[in-house]
Amino acid sequence: MTRYGSDLLESQVITSILSRLSEDDLIALLNNYQTRTKLQKAIDEVHEKLNAVNVGPSKRTMRRWIEHYLLHGETPTASRKWIRRPSTNLKWNHTDVAHVLDIVNEDPALFLDEIQEILAIRTDKLFSISSIYQTLIENNYSLKVAYEKSCQRDEDERADWMALMIELGPDASRQMIFIDETHKGRKASRRRRHWAVKGKNQPFIEAAYYGGLDNR
Repeated sequence: MTRYGSDLLESQVITSILSRLSEDDLIALLNNYQTRTKLQKAIDEVHEKLNAVNVGPSKRTMRRWIEHYLLHGETPTASRKWIRRPSTNLKWNHTDVAHVLDIVNEDPALFLDEIQEILAIRTDKLFSISSIYQTLIENNYSLKVAYEKSCQRDEDERADWMALMIELGPDASRQMIFIDETHKGRKASRRRRHWAVKGKNQPFIEAAYYGGLDNR
């Protein structure tokens, strides 16, 4: 066997474990691999075999390798080759700063990790989240709590409602149940804090207005 921590060892262990399972077991494993007793038995057998030659990933590690393989179709070591990590040595230039400011101006409600992702697409550089935050602060941006701006009422819908109430008569309201969304918190569906330039007007949240019912 190969040294512990290598892609080859992980592949050998995964293959050795899965080869001990029947086709039906593999199908069941894909549906619920974390609770399959036959999988654990196969892991125990491979673990005992490896211990005999002093190559020692733990049973828990083997199980993690199997779970990763079933989910991603490759070993954990192979997956790590594709993971991009933020570089601590990246230097900001004027173009990078312009991009990050454009991003927050286009959508002030973005979280820092979302800004990081969009910035990586535009610049092909993966800046750290702390670096992005510091750049925004240095350019006079801060997170402000956005106030709610009243949205325009749909007058066509209100007129239709009043006409219906008149048609149904004064006793109709006694037979109706009105439901709102007061059970939901103010933060349940809104991002309350927006990026904004210091000293500027407070940012606001405005609900969409669709006009009449025919436009919906």
